[in-house]
Amino acid sequence: MAIKSTTFFVSTISNGGAEAVCVNIANGLAERGWQVDLLVLHTKEQAYLERLSPEVNLIDLKANRARYAAPSLLWYMLRNRPKQLVVFKYELIDLVVMLKKLFRFNTKIIGRNISILSESRKASGGASRRSLVKRWLGTPIEQVDCLINQSYEMQKDLLQHHPVLKGRSVVIHNPVAAHIEAYAKANPSKNVNEEYILCVGRLAPVKAFHQAIAAFALIANQHPKLRLKFVGQGELQQTLQQQACELGIADRVDFEGFQTDVIPYYRNAALTLLTSNYEGFPNVLIESIVLGTPVVSFDCPSGPREILDYGKYGKLVPPGDIEGLVQAMTSILETPNQFNLAERASFFSVEKAIDKYIDVLKKVI
Repeated sequence: MAIKSTTFFVSTISNGGAEAVCVNIANGLAERGWQVDLLVLHTKEQAYLERLSPEVNLIDLKANRARYAAPSLLWYMLRNRPKQLVVFKYELIDLVVMLKKLFRFNTKIIGRNISILSESRKASGGASRRSLVKRWLGTPIEQVDCLINQSYEMQKDLLQHHPVLKGRSVVIHNPVAAHIEAYAKANPSKNVNEEYILCVGRLAPVKAFHQAIAAFALIANQHPKLRLKFVGQGELQQTLQQQACELGIADRVDFEGFQTDVIPYYRNAALTLLTSNYEGFPNVLIESIVLGTPVVSFDCPSGPREILDYGKYGKLVPPGDIEGLVQAMTSILETPNQFNLAERASFFSVEKAIDKYIDVLKKVI
């Protein structure tokens, strides 16, 4: 019987959504007997290292950036001749496509779409990176043998920009992290031990956490014991702290920094709040649902409405509607058990996602 093998390629094993999904799927495949090589640019950031199965072969390319990884990646491909490369970042897709074309490798490339392309291009000003390379390569993302999207909205957006990918595009929703799923199964009951609203993510413009602070300020007086907690780090922390100070709620807003273990934060929260301008497929909402904590989210592109099944499993609010956030949060604070979160949690099981990845790996060979 042939050995089932594949190679994953991600930037780091640090604190990002794509990285978390990569580790999760790699572990699941290894547990099912697959031989999995996991290539990373470097191991300087190791937030998820302890989650990585010892059955996964971690390979450090020792490159600070994708552009410097070409020699190490080429050496790996020449030595191992991988049948497939599952690539988790856009700039890594560019690199792999370039090497495949230059050296005529037969390796199949499975890319993973990590964002709404129209929104991410808007945010970057529409600049075309490495235009000279792209003139020669064509558009690298269009050279992949299959592209995995995290949501149907993401797939729709992708095909509007790259219709040539229509027959090579699939949707696999992100699963919940295996350790969170295991914890939820072992600890099915949730008790709110503290009164706070939780926001999880980078303190960056795309997360629009200033809107969370604005909404919290409007309900703070009605809920004198309620707090707002941010789990994450980023360049906007000082700006957000200043906003809280100006609104007179600085003593009730907590900045917890990055945390490797977010489970206690979810389990003790009254609700989880997402205020992003856009997302790929926000793991924050999935983790919260699986751990039994209700959610309020802006109905931003692309993941929230699919995760919450158009409002069946959580509150969706039009983007930018602060008053809508206030009403949704108040509703959950007053009636916390209005959604059947356990029913929805099973939709994001690790096993379902592994089955779908295996289907793709077997077809793209």
